[in-house]
This record gives sequence, C-alpha cells and structure tokens, in this order.
Amino acid sequence: MKQGEIKITPSNGIFKFINLSNAKNLADRAKKSMAILLGDDGRYWVVSLGLGEKLMKAGYEMAE
Repeated sequence: MKQGEIKITPSNGIFKFINLSNAKNLADRAKKSMAILLGDDGRYWVVSLGLGEKLMKAGYEMAE
C-alpha cells in the first residue's frame, strides 16, 4: 500500500450506495472487478465478483 493510500473495507464486503452513479464510480476505481447489485434495502450494493455470484444465486439481481 502506498503512503497516504487508505484501504476501506466494510466488514461484510458490501459497499452500499443510494444512487447508481456513486456505485459505478467505486466499481470503476476498484483494483479488482466489482459487481453492482440491487440490494434488499433499496440501495445499490457494490461487491466482489465472487460475492456477487453467491448473492445472485440467492436471488439478488444485477443493477446494470
């Protein structure tokens, strides 16, 4: 990690956003590929592809 670089990771691996543009911004800037799903709380969830695959198997839908 470079000096001044901050690693922000939620404990459950899900970043939640109210609007799609902010979710896309995070997904585009992430070092690893991310998926954007429609959460059950009315928010957009940005998750790793692995977690996204598991959530889709559980019935969640892609936002894009």
